[in-house]
Amino acid sequence: MHLPGVKPTLTESQNIKSLTLQRSARESHTKGAAAMIKARKPESFHSKVSLRLYLAVRAQLVSSGLHDARWTLLIPKQLGQCIENANPRPLDDFMTATQGYIPDDFSPSCADRLVLLTMDVPNLRLREKQMLEESDSGVKLVAAQNLLEDAREADAKVSSWCMSLPHNFFYNSLPLRSSGTELDPTQDVYPKAMDIYGDTTMASTWNTWRVARIYLLTMMMKCADVLDPPQDDYHPSPQYPSILDMIHHLVDDVCSSIPFHLGHHKKKLSSGSLGKDYPHAPGAATWPPNFAASGAVGGWLMMPPLSFVSRLDCIPASQKEWVMEYMTTFMRDPQDMKTTVAKPAS
Repeated sequence: MHLPGVKPTLTESQNIKSLTLQRSARESHTKGAAAMIKARKPESFHSKVSLRLYLAVRAQLVSSGLHDARWTLLIPKQLGQCIENANPRPLDDFMTATQGYIPDDFSPSCADRLVLLTMDVPNLRLREKQMLEESDSGVKLVAAQNLLEDAREADAKVSSWCMSLPHNFFYNSLPLRSSGTELDPTQDVYPKAMDIYGDTTMASTWNTWRVARIYLLTMMMKCADVLDPPQDDYHPSPQYPSILDMIHHLVDDVCSSIPFHLGHHKKKLSSGSLGKDYPHAPGAATWPPNFAASGAVGGWLMMPPLSFVSRLDCIPASQKEWVMEYMTTFMRDPQDMKTTVAKPAS
């Protein structure tokens, strides 16, 4: 998630490779800022600057609850296992300690409203993990039914976010062609369209919304698997196909945001064509010799949603491969990939 009101910047010497090492440092800084805000309340809410810090820390804690997963690195240029975590406690502690201090006249931005709507997702993720690990079948069924109802309610709340947006926060979606002809939806080329946003903050906020919805929808599918176990390739739940269709639609939209994050939409707008760049099959992307600051900020913002999408089992294998290529390219560095960056002990 992009922090509301905070714009990312890079120096010419920085690139996406160096940014992959900053996650642990960012977590430590967020923890320190959260402790400072809790210790200084109510002073932490008396000025616009201190309120902005509170909003940024809150957004980062929610984002950590959505994207708390770590890749182990095997050898240079190759990812290993992804280890998912589900720990909503830092967010819960922060919200309990700061409850009731936001000024009455505070007007939340689009990103702030999304943070508020997605705050339940980290706790639901923890309940999902506990449900899947439950050994007692009776307890597991009850947990699945309760979680299914709460996930549906949360998804309805999160999906309502886009219904109250101002006109200037919507994006334009341009259809793409393959070899000069209309794109066949069944072709294994991606993205199916190119979405153009006002800026990368807006694009990142939309992807956070998509990731939150996909989390909730896949959660519903896992609950349905417990309540009505699938038989071969058939799933008895009547809502299963519509949930799966929505997930595919949201994943397509994440893929459609990649050209914008890398600045490739400018060529489309100036010449009306992207030539051989998009759409393309897995493994057919073209990269400049030195992928650096020209697309680093956008690539950095794309890593969390791509990391999440790449772990989905319900999307086409070709799309998963396509996504993995972009994610590993954004993360790749011969030095950084030699070792796994350990999580700080404190």
